[in-house]
Parts: sequence; structure tokens; C-alpha cells
Amino acid sequence: MTWEAVRHWGSWQERQYVDPNPFILRDDDRRSKVEFWLPLWFYLWLWLNFFMVVPRSWKFTQLQHSEEQTLAKAVPGATNTRFKVGAFCLVVAWLTIVFSLHHSIKHYKPRHRGIVNRAVGFLQYIPFRFWLIIPLSAATIAYQAFISWEFDYSIVKYNGNIPVIYCWGFLPTLLILYIQYLYGFFSPNEDKDLIRKRRERGEMINRELGIVNKPAWWHRVRGDHLLSFKDKLTRNVHEIGGGRATGRRIEGDAERDLREEALAAARDDDIEMGHMHRPLDASNNPRSDRAGTASISSNASRTFVQPYTGKNERRRHERNMEAVAGILFPNNLAEDRARREAQLGLDGPPPPPYMDGQGRGRSSGRPGSTGRSNSTETNNSINAPPQQIRSMLDI
Repeated sequence: MTWEAVRHWGSWQERQYVDPNPFILRDDDRRSKVEFWLPLWFYLWLWLNFFMVVPRSWKFTQLQHSEEQTLAKAVPGATNTRFKVGAFCLVVAWLTIVFSLHHSIKHYKPRHRGIVNRAVGFLQYIPFRFWLIIPLSAATIAYQAFISWEFDYSIVKYNGNIPVIYCWGFLPTLLILYIQYLYGFFSPNEDKDLIRKRRERGEMINRELGIVNKPAWWHRVRGDHLLSFKDKLTRNVHEIGGGRATGRRIEGDAERDLREEALAAARDDDIEMGHMHRPLDASNNPRSDRAGTASISSNASRTFVQPYTGKNERRRHERNMEAVAGILFPNNLAEDRARREAQLGLDGPPPPPYMDGQGRGRSSGRPGSTGRSNSTETNNSINAPPQQIRSMLDI
């Protein structure tokens, strides 16, 4: 019972230490390996004590009818080597309990510098109940070791020393039980205490960030207590935007930007030359030492798109989406299109459209592409009768 109390206290200290940051401790270090093998080590020695003491012949306890029989049969059976080895196993188990307590304090409690400060800190971190139950368990082990050499105070002796047997043999075990009962009755629930500490840490973080929680009546005034989980989720989606709502929000921002650009262009109509956007190159950019300013400036000069002034909503939607795509993913398609139009304009204006009067008025020269030639071969091919194909040889 003492071992389980110390081990449970160590696991509780680990939960409190790890809860603020679950990744603060490694899973493959010496600490984790010790915590894995330590229970196996303790129960190994505890079971060795059990097999040394219990599974044996207890017939010697009945051979106490006379003084000679007691000295010849009962005393050697009650003080043989197996009882002494069992007591030694309990001593090793008790030392394991002390080591487990030291291990938990070392890894999950604040450390002090210096040998004296460490010793004082170790004694201060030990819970009060451990100051009681660990010495009581040591007293129980000491009694078992004592009766392994002294038969007069053994519990198997007929008409033995009753006060010593009860006060030294049974009373420490009963006191350990009652101490554990009282501690469990007055100590708070560990899970609830862990939740309370999480809440306190959250409130402290909110105070550092300047976040003020709404009072309790705020949700009742807004009617939040009448909404289901689905209604709350739908309201949150509408507030932050999602799906088409996000698209409409982006379209609204793009339309507002285009409208402002159109108004700015309309104000400059009375000036001979409109406003020209000055490119942000490295020579006039005060932040040229920052990385990426050249690409930002080049992209910023190509994001303007002419607003759509028609009444077709579908065309307006496509134009807005193109504007948004140009803002998010700028390209130089507009400049390439203007450059191609300028190159095509260097060859002169396009030829005039074809007129019927001009085609019919031609009397000489080379016929046009749609005109008909008046040559002899042409007349013969038109006036001659169609050729009749008689067989494949004619072809």
C-alpha cells in the first residue's frame, strides 16, 4: 500500500508537470525507462518475500507442547533462513519506495542549487502523509526481520508477548490504512483539480492578451441558450464567411476597388493627360533593401482592370472574378495584348472592306480573287459538253 501511494503521487506530479506542455518530456530518456522498470523491480522483491515465507510447511507451529519440543521443533522452524531472506527482500522493496519518491521529486519539482539546499528542498517536497506511512512500513519490515532471529516475540509462539505483537506487528499496518482513508476523504479529486488549473492558466493568458470574457447574462440576452449546435455552427459560418459567402465578399471588395478607380479616372477627365501610375522601381523605392519589393512593385502596376459598365450580370461576374484573379495572381497579359496591338498597327491600317461596284468595274488587268476570267480556255471549259466516263481506262 505504501508503494502504490508513492507511485500514484509520482504519476500525479507528472500529470501536473506535463499538462501545460505535453512535449516537455521525452519518451525515450532515462526517466521514462526508470519509471517503466521500477514497478517490476519492486514487485519482484515483494513476490520473492511471499514465496520465501508463505509456501512452506507450518506444522512446526503445532509442536509447542513442552519446552524441549519448542526448542527442538518450533524455534528452528520459525527462525530458519527462509524468514531471514524474506525480511531482506522487504528491505530492498522499502528502499525502492524511497528511491521512487526521490525520483519523482527530482524530475517533477523545482530544483535547488547546492547540497544543503537540495536536501532541504527534498524534505520540503515530501507530503505529510509520507512522513507517516513510510516510517510505519519500515517498522512493519523491522518487526518481520526481528522475529526471524528472536522467537520470543514471534506471532507463531504460543503465549507470546501480546503487547509487542499487536503494537509492533499489527498496529503500523492499521495506521497506514487509516491514514490513506483520511487522505482520500479530504483531498480533492485530481481530475477536477487539473481542470481548475487549466482554467486558471487560460484566465492568466487572457489577461496577458487583453481578452475580456462576456458576462453570464450576455448569452441569454442574445438568445444563445435557445440555439442548437447546428444553429450556432451556421451562425459562425455566416460571420466568418464560407463557400459562396467568401466569394461574395471578395467580389464586393473587387467591385469597390474598381468603382474607386473609375471615379478617380472620371475626376481626371478634364485634364489633357490622365494620371499615370508611377512604377515602384529600385531607384525611388525607399524600402528597396527589403526582399521582394521589385516583384511587388511590378505586380502592383498591372492590377488595374477596366470596370464593366454593361448590364449583363454574368459578364459582370466574370469580369469581377478576372479582376480578383489578377489581384491575387498578377500577370502581364494586358501589357502583352497592348504590345501586340501596337505591333499590328505598325503595318498601317487594315484594307478597306470589299465593295461590289469596285469588283464589277474592272475591265482589264488581273482579275480579283472573286472575279471570273474571260479567257478562251475558260469559255471552252464552260460551253463544252460534259465528259462521259466509259471505263476505268478513261480515268
